[in-house]
Amino acid sequence: METHKTTFHFKSLVASEGFKLESTNKRNNDLFTAEFLEIFSNKDEEDKATGTISNPLSYDVNIKNKVFDFIDRNSSKFPSLNGLTSFFNKLEEGNLYVIIFNIELTAELSLYLSSHLKAWENDEDVNKLVKEDMDLFGTTFENYRTRIAGDFRKAVGNPIRKQRVCRFCNESMPKVTFKKKAHAISEALGNKNIVLYDECDKCNERFGKTIEGDIITYLELFRTIYGIKGKGGKKKIKGKNFEASKGEGNQIEIKFFSLDDRPKVGDDYNIKLEFDKKVTHQNIYKTLTKFFISVIDDSELPNFEDSINWINGKINAKELPLVGEAINYDTFVHHPRLLYFLRKSDDTNLPYAVCQFFYTCKMFLFVVPFSSKDSVELNRKIDWKHTFKSLSHLDKYKGWGFYNHSNNTPRTFTISLNTDIKTEE
Repeated sequence: METHKTTFHFKSLVASEGFKLESTNKRNNDLFTAEFLEIFSNKDEEDKATGTISNPLSYDVNIKNKVFDFIDRNSSKFPSLNGLTSFFNKLEEGNLYVIIFNIELTAELSLYLSSHLKAWENDEDVNKLVKEDMDLFGTTFENYRTRIAGDFRKAVGNPIRKQRVCRFCNESMPKVTFKKKAHAISEALGNKNIVLYDECDKCNERFGKTIEGDIITYLELFRTIYGIKGKGGKKKIKGKNFEASKGEGNQIEIKFFSLDDRPKVGDDYNIKLEFDKKVTHQNIYKTLTKFFISVIDDSELPNFEDSINWINGKINAKELPLVGEAINYDTFVHHPRLLYFLRKSDDTNLPYAVCQFFYTCKMFLFVVPFSSKDSVELNRKIDWKHTFKSLSHLDKYKGWGFYNHSNNTPRTFTISLNTDIKTEE
């Protein structure tokens, strides 16, 4: 029986959200769509707002209340509607947004719409702003197909359980089961938006026990500082020499177990936070790659068979490409976001798959290793200067440091914080 799909994306400068409606009954699908879009249409106009991309809509409390009423009446059948509650709660008077209906929201389209929204809200020249933003991404869009994962609620893979094939072990039912909800990006990092149908329970449990814990520990301080709600809610960190938790407002409370570790009033002090969990750096790289494998279209999977073998421990890697890391508050996100780029040409001097992973103010830049589309040498080393020229948008991010995550031995994990301790007046 044919499944009818309808997608909606809501985009503003302060929030983004989306949901997908799937039904075997086309008439029910059409009635739902018509009723939902009626909320946003102008009744004085003959042509209802049922186009592919709406005109800019201004935040309105009455529309918000109608949306919430619609959600109350329909969320039991379509739980993904609940994401719109968060979207409208983030909007304020004067904020504009657009509705993207039945169109894939690619990175190019998202950037194009953001440029328009900025121009409309700030009364700027639309064409000028669009040109500036598109020029910034010039070589990026020229050399790479660009996609975003994590901003919107989405389920990747086959929704029919009996037909699923696990992306990581290539097994299907009844040999493996698919009963648990597999998050494409670790739920412990705050991902509530994107899930993967095609990950079996056995692989899901194995990755949770082996590789994913390392990146969770690596990013644990960011999770606590910014109050990111992961699996089980907000987390308190307890290390070897400290305990940290989110205090009132923007305050962070750090308690030291020894007076020798505490900062002294009036001094510039380098605080060392020693974690009680060791970190295996290659597992961090493996997990980042697993996030990528979990969100791509299944037609791309044959290009990454050895990448999956490496994640599974079937390939021993002693030398991997360096991974970029940076702090950037302009790209701050409340939900993990993966921006990935797939090379358009056969130019093997460029890596086939490059990814940016955003977590709060932290950014990672990495190549997906062991792609069949890349040379053997590129799986060990990468000329990041050459790659930056082919991904021109990377120039806007400053402060990159490139680190070796090849080590496969658990190591003690310590974070150093430079602070200026002052008394309260």
